[in-house]
Amino acid sequence: MLVLLFFHYILLYFHIVKSPFEKIYYRFFCSFLFLAYFCIII
Repeated sequence: MLVLLFFHYILLYFHIVKSPFEKIYYRFFCSFLFLAYFCIII
């Protein structure tokens, strides 16, 4: 799960260059994944 999170942050980094709409989408998606991962730990 942590590897998946790391992978999506890499995707976020590469998508910042392309378009601001995709950047917002990936930021939201990564935040959601992080929250889900945090809940699983607890």
